[in-house]
Amino acid sequence: MAQDRYDRQIRLWGEEGQEALNYASVHIVGSDGLAFEILKSLVLAGINEFTIIDNATVIQRDVDTNFFIYPTDIGLNRAEVLKNKLLQLSPSVKGFVVDEAPSEVFSNGNDTLWNASIIIVSNCGEIALIETSLRLFDDVEKKIFLARTLGFIGMVRISLKEHIIMNNKLSDRYPIDLHLTKPWKELKEYVDSIDLENLSYKEHSHVPYSIILMKAYENYILNNNPNTTSFLGTFKEKKEFEKCVLSLRKFNDKGQEGENFGEALTNITRFLKNHSFPEGLLRLFSDPRSENAIMSAREPIWTYIAAIKIFYRNNNRLPLHGSLPDMLSDTTSYTTLLNIYKAKADKDAEEVETIRHEFLKSANITNINCDLEMCKKICKNIAYMDIQNGSRFVESLDKDFRSIFSKFIICDEEDTSFDNNINSNATWLFLFKIYDLLVDEDPSILNLSDSEFEIRLKNSMLYYFNEILKASVNNEKEIMQKCSFEHFSKILPLDTVTEFVRCRSTQIVPINSIVGGITAQEIIKVITKQYIPIDNCLIFDGYKQLSETFKL
Repeated sequence: MAQDRYDRQIRLWGEEGQEALNYASVHIVGSDGLAFEILKSLVLAGINEFTIIDNATVIQRDVDTNFFIYPTDIGLNRAEVLKNKLLQLSPSVKGFVVDEAPSEVFSNGNDTLWNASIIIVSNCGEIALIETSLRLFDDVEKKIFLARTLGFIGMVRISLKEHIIMNNKLSDRYPIDLHLTKPWKELKEYVDSIDLENLSYKEHSHVPYSIILMKAYENYILNNNPNTTSFLGTFKEKKEFEKCVLSLRKFNDKGQEGENFGEALTNITRFLKNHSFPEGLLRLFSDPRSENAIMSAREPIWTYIAAIKIFYRNNNRLPLHGSLPDMLSDTTSYTTLLNIYKAKADKDAEEVETIRHEFLKSANITNINCDLEMCKKICKNIAYMDIQNGSRFVESLDKDFRSIFSKFIICDEEDTSFDNNINSNATWLFLFKIYDLLVDEDPSILNLSDSEFEIRLKNSMLYYFNEILKASVNNEKEIMQKCSFEHFSKILPLDTVTEFVRCRSTQIVPINSIVGGITAQEIIKVITKQYIPIDNCLIFDGYKQLSETFKL
């Protein structure tokens, strides 16, 4: 790995994430300015190869919407031009072109995308992807990313059956459990071996703050309730505990205390608060594959999750993470403490691997691969793992409309102070949906004048809005009156329709760049299995510089 080349981004997703990128292959359908911006970000990030699928030729519009295409390229195959430009950005990336029209790629029976895993589609209507999404959806390895720009508006939609996140990077919300209130034998022996009172000021000022907190906690329990094993819950308890921490200080001849005590006070809430159980892990533990050996054996990662679930039941805790946060300390003290945590983490991982074998053998599964390194990796990340379950493109139009409708803030017809701009992002998404429906039903409407097209859009929006409104009535006896156009225009900012029509064939380079970067970022999240991808649709409003996610 060219670690020096990717030094900055390795700080984001680590060498493991960079290695995943270095082996990644993506297929993109389309070769317009947005497609180029997506691939540019992925090539610079270090993917292994890309394939551009398109048969378009370069025209003047491409020169106007892509800084990398020159007038001398007019008439050439656009995908080939883009490939050659992209390969100049990184000599280690391979690029390929498939000379095929996007409409043919999405036709029934076409196998161009059959071997692809990361599929990107640029500026295509969702309805055109229904058949492809249906054929590929059940393969959990296949993820489809649709990116669209229209004037100052962008949309990113992800279609996948399932995505397991190996590290959601939520350590701020769920801090590493350092077992400060319940140390195991080796850790307690080490902490007890440190006599704070008899240390010199220099030694005292380099004691790791976790040891200070453990010693203070012992004193706190003795002074308050020897039988308690709970974390600090109230403000009063925290203040009492702070007194225990401060009582352990040592001052130099200038009356100064060690900075490690400032660290200790700062981290009281972080490591001595009873944090909630990780939501992502709760979703994993709720999955039937974490209980059923036969189901889990089909996907090896679930055998580890199932074993960790049993470990949690047996020990009332998760396997130890095996690392420490940064602390003010001398090298010897920090290394000694870190080795104690690593040894315990290795021991926990070995126990999980043993449980895993027993779990599979209980279902008469004997062909078991032993991968202790994989077990250690999953045990380390388990508190930060998660699962996302997605949907196909236009899996249910009614469901999509209801999801959008749920985001609308509905005002009374008499309300004159309501600011309908609060509904602008949902309105943009609503517009994309209606636009796709109208074009699919009658492609010739694209030839209508702006004013005629705007009327068609508004009428269709009002019709579907009333249909959703009618379907939302729970009581059959309850009568829901249709929303009038006047009321409708109070709820939704219909100036968005005017702007949508005005820009329906316009691509703006900065918006392509922003939406392309967002799309590439979400693809990188999926490839590295780090961070949380959008779930599952995002609207970017370039007018207001705002974005919002929707679950479709």
